[in-house]
Amino acid sequence: MILRIFLLFTASFFMVSYCYSQSIFISTLNTTGETKRLPASNPRFPNYFFEWSVGESSIVTTNTVGNFQVTHGLLQGFLLSNPIVPENGFWYPDEIKIYPNPVITDFSVELLSDLKGVVDFKMYNSSGSTMFIRSINYQGTGQNVQFNISNLPSGTYFLRITLKDFPEAGGYSRKQGGFKIIKSH
Repeated sequence: MILRIFLLFTASFFMVSYCYSQSIFISTLNTTGETKRLPASNPRFPNYFFEWSVGESSIVTTNTVGNFQVTHGLLQGFLLSNPIVPENGFWYPDEIKIYPNPVITDFSVELLSDLKGVVDFKMYNSSGSTMFIRSINYQGTGQNVQFNISNLPSGTYFLRITLKDFPEAGGYSRKQGGFKIIKSH
């Protein structure tokens, strides 16, 4: 009887020590998901793929070389920071409206971007001299900015509008563009 208990104990010890059927390893249980490819005609995200899955989390690795980025892994279960959507760095037509143009005394710039940051306005004349510089804090909720150029002579001017991150976020340039303003009598 003691020999049987000893053999049973020894056999179970070796089975538990060398049996890997209950081992813990990184794995994923995926329950659902989908992939959506946006068409090339999409003005904001041409030819972008969006993929999502629901399941247990795993680790995903992203490697970037120049403008080429590869993400590989299983599921992205958590984010360490807010996701960054690649931007082309220029204003889309629906993000900025400038009116009236031609201008007599006053014009408005309507900002409609959902990005937050510091917006710099710099106006240049046709020879490249700076006419004025103005900055505002923009909260990404739409804002109308008024400009009075009644003191400037008639002519063609260029308004450069740049959106940068707030200084505490690094102050990196996110969007920029130049716009032609025509001043008449």
